[in-house]
This record gives sequence, C-alpha cells and structure tokens, in this order.
Amino acid sequence: MHMDEKRTPTYKYIKWILFGIIFFSCLLYSIYANINVFCFDAEYYWGIGNVDLMSFPATFRGCIFPWILALFKTVFGDGVWTWRIISALFVSSLFAFALPYALEGKSIDTKKSAFRELIAFIVFIFFWGDLIQYPLSDMVSCVFLISGIALLRGIFNSEKKINCGSIIKALAGGAMFYAAYNTRVVFLFGVIVSLVVFVFHFIYDKRFDIAMTAAILIGGLILSIPQCIVNWNNLGHVSPKVFTEQVYGYQHSLQNQQLFWGVSMPRYETYIGDRDKYEHLGVYFDDPVGEELLDREGLVVDEFGVKDLVKLFFKYPLDMISIYTKHFVSLMSPGWREMFLTDMYVNKGISIVISFLIWCVAALGLIVAHLNKACKDKCTVAFVLAIILPGLMQAFGAAEIRFFIAVYLVIYYFVFKMVDYGDIYSFFRGNALTMSVAIILAFALWVSVLGDVLSFNRDRILLINDNEQTAYRMLENGESGE
Repeated sequence: MHMDEKRTPTYKYIKWILFGIIFFSCLLYSIYANINVFCFDAEYYWGIGNVDLMSFPATFRGCIFPWILALFKTVFGDGVWTWRIISALFVSSLFAFALPYALEGKSIDTKKSAFRELIAFIVFIFFWGDLIQYPLSDMVSCVFLISGIALLRGIFNSEKKINCGSIIKALAGGAMFYAAYNTRVVFLFGVIVSLVVFVFHFIYDKRFDIAMTAAILIGGLILSIPQCIVNWNNLGHVSPKVFTEQVYGYQHSLQNQQLFWGVSMPRYETYIGDRDKYEHLGVYFDDPVGEELLDREGLVVDEFGVKDLVKLFFKYPLDMISIYTKHFVSLMSPGWREMFLTDMYVNKGISIVISFLIWCVAALGLIVAHLNKACKDKCTVAFVLAIILPGLMQAFGAAEIRFFIAVYLVIYYFVFKMVDYGDIYSFFRGNALTMSVAIILAFALWVSVLGDVLSFNRDRILLINDNEQTAYRMLENGESGE
C-alpha cells in the first residue's frame, strides 16, 4: 500500500467492512462445502470440551481450544453451525485485523489495501476452505500467534508510554501467546522468538521493556489458569504445561516419534472416501531411501532422538538432503485441497500449477525487495520467522499439508497484499531469458520431486496419475501391475 494513496471518507471503517465481507463469505462457503460431520482430530476437539473445568477430562492436548468450543456450544448449541460461526470469526479477524498489523505494523485503511487483502483471502479460501470447516488446532493456533504478534506491534506504536492501552495490549498479547502454545505445543518456538524480538526492540528503555514484558507474562499466566486446574484435577500438578506424553502414555517423546516417521515418510493424508476405490484410512507416502537408512543403522522409534537425526545428516548428507527436499516440495503443493480426502484421483494439476506460480511470484518479490533494499524493518523479518517457524519445524516429521498453514498465510499476504507488481514486471522484463529458463527448470524439478513423493504411497498407487482409470496397484504379493 502506498502512503500517498488518497483516502476515502470511509477509510476508518473499511477494515470493519472487510471483516463483514470475509465473515459472511466464510459462512457462504461452509454452505457450499456442506461438511456436517467431524472426524478424527476434529471430532476429538469438538467432543472433549467441558465448561466445568473440574470435570474436564485428562487430555493429551491443551484444554484452551476445546474449552473455548465448550463455551460457545453452551450458548449456541452443539450443532455444526456453531463451529461455522467460530471459524468465520477466526478467519475474518485474522485477515481484517491481525495479519496487517503483524506483518506491516498498521491496519487496513484504504480501499486498495482492502481489495488486495480480499484477494489474499479468496486465494486462501480456494486452497484452504476445507480446513476451516473442521475444528482443528492448526489454523486456530496460527490465529492466536499472529494475533499476539499484532498486539505486540500495537505496543510499538504506543510511543513507549505505560498506560492503560499498552498494558491491555500486553496482557492480551500474552494470553494469545499462551493460547497458541496450549493449542499446538510446537508454537512455543514462535512465541519465544516473538518475545525475544519484543524485548530487544525496547532494550534501551528498560523501564518500559520490563513493565510490558511482565504484563505479557501475566497475561499468559492468567489464561493458563484453566490448564492448571485441569492438570491439578487429573495429574496432581499445578502447571500451565501441556502434558502430552504423560497423559497419552507414550513410551517416547511425541516429537521424536514424528522425527523418526519423517525420515521415511515425506507426506501423510487421511482418506474418508469410498473404500471400494481406495481401501485404506491412512495414506502413507513412503521414502525408500529413508527406510533403507533406518534399517541400515538399526534405528527404532522408541530409541530415536534429535541426536540420531543429526548423525544421519553427517553420515548421509546427500540422502538426507534428498529426503527433506521431498518434504518441502510436498508441503508446498496443496494438491487435493481437502483435509480428509474423499477422492484419491481428483485432478491435482491445476492446484499444483497455481501454487507453484504463487511461490514463483513470492520468490521474485523477495528478490526485487532485496535489490530495492525494501526489507529494512528487522522486526518484521523476525516476526515472519516467528510465524513460519512452527511449520518449518513440523516439516521434518511425517508432514501433513495443514502443518504448513502459517507459511501459506504469510506467502498469500505477501504476494497479494505487499508485492509491487510494477517492480516485478520491470525486473522480469530486464532478465526475461534468465528468469524464464530458471522458472522452467524449477517447474521441471518440482514436478519430478512431487511425482516421486506421490508415486510411493504405501499401497503403491501411482497417485501422480490424476484419473482413476490410469491408476494401478503394485500389490504386496509382488504383482507388478504390468
């Protein structure tokens, strides 16, 4: 957005208009999607909540999200429309308020910026409209984290004055950060980065820095009270921690289990469609190279840890780079656009090509911004890292596409809200041959790597072929499918 853009008489309210448009668009999309039954993790979150914290069950996940769901269900009932309203509130608040402040440090205040933000939302709903139909932790924890960062950036504009406004923002920011961690534990790393950025931003004003940091921590502690009550009631601990392994009964760290799976599994999906067409609930995409490394080193899940992963990197660097290249290419390719697959053989080509082009524009935008020295705000860069860090960390496990949602939110905002397409056009025109060759080669490599991932699912169905008639199976009894 250009600061010299002429503001209309309604600029003060345009973010609220945008909020309303996105809110009702989400509700309309939910009617189109027509998802009326929750399953697996979504069913778990929807069913576990209880307003009475003393009756809250021992859950291996944080209680804040299901508790919030329970509060809404108490008021609006436990029908699917209750979640649709909650989801629409989350998404509209994210795009109309949180994302602009978190990534640019200012609110939507012109028609042009609102229109570009709306385009970003439309692209998001195209790829991720199915995700927001389910009460899952991925999107919710993103909203909490980004909202916390937006509140902190609001404090940046407070002129270092300790007043009611700055204290309320700090308390609310701390609550949002705790909610992000509690909803999905891996977001703790994003919270830590955000707090470090905040502390160092005000390092030369120690009085203000200490006061605001204390308020942030107090806000987090206040929101942690429900988790403390649940932990005391079920485990005998007064602690804000989410006791994952202790409650679930893991004999090993859940994070280490994910890392172990990640060596041999670049992608995982869940299938809920017609079992006559595909008979398995879990869709496991194997990596023969990773499986061979684990077998060669005699590594098993109960004894696997970060140190073992590091050893594998040093001992087999090229193989490990190959393994995780597949992870990232796979996560950068939404493909099905469904959270729970109903059609294994739906045409994925359009989604993959559009996604590839978006990544290309993002790359060009970053190159041009660097050449123009437009990335001067180090705090923005650090906050972006805080937002995407949980997704990047989860990429090393048995990755599901929804784990990368925070990365996609940042990319969509950058490409459709912040990028100057005039500068990109000028840069591309001046380097047309080089950039064309680079994009063609990148696309060829992209398709090759993604094809390798999709062709090695555990049932040996060649999923890169996008219609049911050409798919074939290589059965476990050795039948080749020829």
